[in-house]
Amino acid sequence: MARLGLAALALLAAPVARAEITGGFSAICQLGDVGAPLQMRFTRYRDVVVWSDRHGLNSSVTDMGQWGTTFWEGAIDTQNGRYRLTGENGFVEAWPVGGVYSDMITLELTPTGENRFTLRDFFNDGPPHPCRVTRWSR
Repeated sequence: MARLGLAALALLAAPVARAEITGGFSAICQLGDVGAPLQMRFTRYRDVVVWSDRHGLNSSVTDMGQWGTTFWEGAIDTQNGRYRLTGENGFVEAWPVGGVYSDMITLELTPTGENRFTLRDFFNDGPPHPCRVTRWSR
């Protein structure tokens, strides 16, 4: 059997356990001495494997029983202006609204406890900035 991977899930309408979950939250992140409001939406997908025989006839989808990829989209308001956030899993790209590509920052998201996480400038090895979730939404 050939393993086709996660991308094939979007092409199949096979019934599996709930394949995605969406939600969002608001948080306050400490950027220096200033609290920066952050709003984030996310979509998490379950890990699945699509199998088929070498002729592509006997196909099946196997739910691996765990959550896999998370996609992020949101914004953060800083002293330097508003940044649009998009990313995947533990990383988001921060784009200044009305800015240029060279102003993009790659941020690493790291959970640190219940309703807490840090943001860190990944490529400049900056210090982690603590964030606290203030509201969840579904």
